Amino acid sequence: MNNSKEENRSAEILIVDDDPKSLQVLGNLIKDIGYHVEFALNGKEALNWLSKKKFDLVLLDVMMPEMDGFEVCEKIKSNPEAISIPVIFLTAQDDVESKVKAFDFGAIDYITKPFNKNELSARVTTQVKLKLMNEKLINYSNLLETKNRNILDSINYAKKIQSAIIPDIHTLQQIFPECFVLFKPKDIVSGDFYWFKIRGDKIIIAVVDCTGHGVPGAIMSMIGYTALNQAFDQHKMSQPNEILDFMHLFVMKFLNKTDDYKSLTDGMDLSVCVIDKNTNKLSFAGAHRSLIIVRNEELNAYKGNSWSVGELFIAGDKFTKTEIELEKNDTIYMYPDGYADQFGGVS
Repeated sequence: MNNSKEENRSAEILIVDDDPKSLQVLGNLIKDIGYHVEFALNGKEALNWLSKKKFDLVLLDVMMPEMDGFEVCEKIKSNPEAISIPVIFLTAQDDVESKVKAFDFGAIDYITKPFNKNELSARVTTQVKLKLMNEKLINYSNLLETKNRNILDSINYAKKIQSAIIPDIHTLQQIFPECFVLFKPKDIVSGDFYWFKIRGDKIIIAVVDCTGHGVPGAIMSMIGYTALNQAFDQHKMSQPNEILDFMHLFVMKFLNKTDDYKSLTDGMDLSVCVIDKNTNKLSFAGAHRSLIIVRNEELNAYKGNSWSVGELFIAGDKFTKTEIELEKNDTIYMYPDGYADQFGGVS
C-alpha cells in the first residue's frame, strides 16, 4: 500500500492543446487551484508524457494537428496503465455529435470554450478528488486482499495440523464396518472433533463440541484433544465419567479458572462412550450432550449431565455414568449441536 505521502500528494494535471495561449491560461488556472501542471502541444507529446509520468487528470482539446483529441483519448483508454485517468474534453466543438463521440471514447466530462473559470475549476476539482479517492480505495482493497490472503494461508495451515490429529476413521471401521463420521466444519478449522482409542476389548469414543467456531474453537479443540490423550495414556482411564471429571479439572486449570472468575465461559460439551466388546456393554457419560440409540426402529435418548466441561458448577458434583446392554442391530449416534441446529427441515 502507498504511504501517507503518496496518498496526500498534490494532483498532477496534463493539459493538451495546440494553442500556446490556451495552455498558458489553463495552466495558471490549474496552478491556482493547487495542482501540478504539465503541457503538451499535440497528441504525440501527450502520449509521451503519459508513458513517463503518473497523471490524475487530462484536459484535452479536440482539434489538433496529426492526431485529434478523440484518437488521443482512445489510445489513453486502451492503455491498461492509463485507463483509470479521467479525461475532460475542453474544446470549441459544441455540436452534439462531438460530445457523444467524446463520451463514447471514454471521456468523463465535456466542456466547451469559452468556459467559465469557476465552473471549470469545480469540475476539475471534483474529478481529481474522485480519482484520488478511487486510488485510495484500490490501495485499501489491495491491502485487505493481502492481509486476507495471509490470514487464510495461516488458517489453512492450521487446518492441516488439526486434520493430522483427528484419528483415521478407517481404523474404527475395521472394528465397526458400518460406522461413519459426518464432519463438515462451519469454518476452515473446527471447534468440533471426534476422538477414539482402543485398549484390549474396550473402544473409547468421544465427540467433542468446543466453545466458538473457527480459530477460537480450533484452539479449544487442541486443549480437549490433549486432555483426552492424558486421561487415556497417562492416567489409564477407561470409564467415561472419570474421563469427563479429569477433563473438567484439566480445562479449569489450563484456562486458570477459579470460582470467582466469572467472565471466562470457554469450555466444551461432549459425549464419551466406552464399548466393551467382551461383555457387549456400553458405558456413557455426557457433558451437556446426549446419546441416541435406535433399537427396533425406536429412538432411545440417554441424557448426560446438564453442565459443560470447564463450566463453573456446584463444588463436588461429578459426571454420572449410564450403562447400557447392547443388542444386535443397535445403531448408536453421538453428535455435537451443529447437526441438530441446522436450518431447514422438519422441526
